[in-house]
Amino acid sequence: MSYFHPIPDQNVWTDVIGKWIVDCIFFVALAFWLVFMLGQQINVSGNSMLPTLADSDKVVVSQMHYQLEEPERLDVVAISQGDEVTVKRIVGLPGEVVQIIDGWIYINDEKLDFQTDGESVLNAGVADSQILLGKDEYFVIGDNWNNSQDSRTGEFGNVKREQIQGKVWLKTWPFKDIGLVD
Repeated sequence: MSYFHPIPDQNVWTDVIGKWIVDCIFFVALAFWLVFMLGQQINVSGNSMLPTLADSDKVVVSQMHYQLEEPERLDVVAISQGDEVTVKRIVGLPGEVVQIIDGWIYINDEKLDFQTDGESVLNAGVADSQILLGKDEYFVIGDNWNNSQDSRTGEFGNVKREQIQGKVWLKTWPFKDIGLVD
């Protein structure tokens, strides 16, 4: 009986490492396939979502997210506006009262604890008066509050639930800025 255990030769280690690399590539490819099959990649147009998103950024929109749950306050969403898709942030939910007073957003008479770059809203638009949202309406605004066409304008208006394509959750371009969208 031999007690000699040979050291694995170089070919065994090469096989193990090679299999590990192939497995990693497979799972990364599978993850990307799932993301892009269950989501949609869109290009951001304009700077209305600065500093969160800029013109020409590419983002992935989860189309399944809102099949499982309802949109929430401060979600960044993709919205169908005719032939265009725009990206905005939800601030008002169905049944709520939205108003902009002295540059700040109020929901049901309570100041919204969210701001971008410390700026206040200079143009309240139609939200200078109270806006009661319907049972399937959302009030959306761009993060670049003072350079955004959004629910404050008559042309854009409140967003119906069926206009919301999905939740924007991943920024994929530019490559140096890849990450989750908050």
